[in-house]
Amino acid sequence: MRTIISKYDLSLVHVTKGFEVDQIVRPILSQVSYTFSPGTSYAVVGASGSGKSTLLHILAGFEPIDAGMVSWGGRASDSFDPEERDEWIAAHIGFAFQFHYLIPELSVYDNVKVSAFLARKPIEEREIGELIGALGLAGHVQHFPHQLSGGQQQRAALARALIRKPTFLIADEPTGSLDDQTGGEIIDFCREYQARHGMGLIVATHDRSVYEKMDVVIRLEAGSLITR
Repeated sequence: MRTIISKYDLSLVHVTKGFEVDQIVRPILSQVSYTFSPGTSYAVVGASGSGKSTLLHILAGFEPIDAGMVSWGGRASDSFDPEERDEWIAAHIGFAFQFHYLIPELSVYDNVKVSAFLARKPIEEREIGELIGALGLAGHVQHFPHQLSGGQQQRAALARALIRKPTFLIADEPTGSLDDQTGGEIIDFCREYQARHGMGLIVATHDRSVYEKMDVVIRLEAGSLITR
């Protein structure tokens, strides 16, 4: 059941995207149209190099397209002026990158706090600590990224994305650095958080145990999205 109105949908409309390799343009997306809605969880699967990360970056406004339109809440993303664009992304998109990109000079706590500040959302100090603890990092709040394992950094990056209470959490291989048990716990946490807040969840993954827990599974293959 959807709990956020459709004006926050993320849509691809006849989107085409390719990359030039050795003077040959390799298509990643070919005339793709699809709508992602809040309140629903999606897994994007496909072979390595099929373009899963590129698709996620396009949805979040981090990657330009060659043709077509990306629509944020019924409005073309390229119609936003730079300030509007930054504000929309900050308010509605929480992105957990595959390679974390934590600020090395800041503790786990401050990495998460800065994200809330940039989103301009009123977040209580208590909420920051509770979210970090819920992701298994209660003993690491004052640790810096270099003091964390890869899996701990991944969980810190997830906390940084979720503290914004985004309309969509977009996560690129969120269990990639985690063992099976911890990865399952993290995905279960994301699903529970999604249900509680009516958030959309879009996850790129190779992991069957992850995509089997999603509402919709989308395969990216030969530039097309295939729903199953």
